[in-house]
Amino acid sequence: MKPRLAALMAAALSGVVVAAGVVSTTPAAAVSTHMNLRADESGEPSDSAEPSESGDTSTAPDPEQTEPSASPSSSAPSPEPSNGPSSGSPGSSSGSPSAVPGDVTPPTGTFRLNATGLWLGQQVRFEQRAGEFSTDTVSRVINWGDGSTTPLPAGTTAATKQYGRVGSYPVTVVLTDRAGNRSSITAKTVRVTTPAGKWALSRTKVYQGVPFSVNVPAVPSGATRILIDWSNGKTVQYTARKGAFTNDILYKPGTSTRISGTQTVRISFGNANGWSAYQGVGRINVLADRTRPSLTITKPSAPSRIASWKTVRGTVADKGSGAPYVWLTVARSTSAGRFYCLTPARKWKRYTTDAQFWDYCAKDGVRVTASKGKWSMKVPAGATKGQFLVYAWTYDWADNLTQKSRQAALTRS
Repeated sequence: MKPRLAALMAAALSGVVVAAGVVSTTPAAAVSTHMNLRADESGEPSDSAEPSESGDTSTAPDPEQTEPSASPSSSAPSPEPSNGPSSGSPGSSSGSPSAVPGDVTPPTGTFRLNATGLWLGQQVRFEQRAGEFSTDTVSRVINWGDGSTTPLPAGTTAATKQYGRVGSYPVTVVLTDRAGNRSSITAKTVRVTTPAGKWALSRTKVYQGVPFSVNVPAVPSGATRILIDWSNGKTVQYTARKGAFTNDILYKPGTSTRISGTQTVRISFGNANGWSAYQGVGRINVLADRTRPSLTITKPSAPSRIASWKTVRGTVADKGSGAPYVWLTVARSTSAGRFYCLTPARKWKRYTTDAQFWDYCAKDGVRVTASKGKWSMKVPAGATKGQFLVYAWTYDWADNLTQKSRQAALTRS
């Protein structure tokens, strides 16, 4: 039970008073909240993947494909791209070449790329430090092989580039020295591809809150991470593996506004070079569900008999997304004025205050799985003559709530 049911349970079960061994209750008040119906299901795919069971939804960078870009950097090489020139370094200067009589030797140099095989959306990093080109070099210009160039100011040691489409791109650097001699450093070819794998939606139409999956039967070679944009404002990072990744679409992040209509689910793959550009998994139609489920608690034929309450049962139905579970809180009093409630472990627990009642029993309740529109729960032995109360509530997948209660005076065994 979520905290918002506190007001309800306070009305239904708190403030219980003893009057000659009788429990007095008042009608339940309607409330609303979001119940995570998948909170503790075993054997179901979850939002997280090994080794992070919690599912990292915020730390992964957005692999959104962007326009082709290139940026120089003057900082020392580091795992992450950096931008902006810094102070000059020895052996490199900028400016127009001036004639040096008798100098006809072209400048020489080398450079490094962090990778020559990339996925679309990833960046290639160019690095060239002082000492990796002739000391009289006054101009360095990177040709990225797609028609774009990046001049490197004096002191700049690195630059990054993101390509806008798949293909093979020969990267070269043109050096010019003070005498006006030019040379082109031998090209290194960068091959840009899209991750090759297989993925598909398990469903193309669901009600709000109903779980569905992205099935990945084949993971791209070299992928170590998977990032799924579920289109509800939430992205979840997983360890790369084959199988099903499950989630639902219900609320806009940080609001109580429910999402409906056609949504697009996207997937990205990561490795040591970063994240690939998103690729579409598919479009899913999220149907609005504003109908509350129906719920009943069956009245025994002899409600005053203790034996009639060995099992409590009822029905549950929903015309929309479905209501898979019913939660129960059972409370009883004795003729001696003692109060007990049924814990989530289905054991009787004596309580003396409202706070104890909430903590021991009402906060979570006993969860029962419905089957073919019916539910039931065996009540452990221990009931005696006195008052007996069953309080039940259910949520459908779209978070619509219904609650019912039934009370009886037990006078016979």
